[in-house]
Amino acid sequence: MKYQCPSCKYVFDASADDAAAGLCCPACSVGFVPVVPEATPEQRLERRRREIRGIANGIVKLAAILFIIGVLVAFITVFSESPSTAGYISAGVLVSISFWVYFLGQIVHIRANTEK
Repeated sequence: MKYQCPSCKYVFDASADDAAAGLCCPACSVGFVPVVPEATPEQRLERRRREIRGIANGIVKLAAILFIIGVLVAFITVFSESPSTAGYISAGVLVSISFWVYFLGQIVHIRANTEK
């Protein structure tokens, strides 16, 4: 990141970690702590939207995992030597829960897009 010395106006590069501890101008050797600008309301809003989208993406991934497990349970039940009712019920429950979780993820996505 580029910083400007307040006394001699010399522009130089430094890392953000160094800037938090304080900088020393290479041209005039004056020490200073740069002021980090406050985030604008638009930047805070976009950061919040990204956070909500991340949560929604995690929910959708969970739905996909539940769906895959449900389909695997269904195939195992169908192709086993003695299919049981419990296998069919388990597969149906997992697949239906995955649809509801996916629906919840879409609602959270809508929430992220309508954040004000």
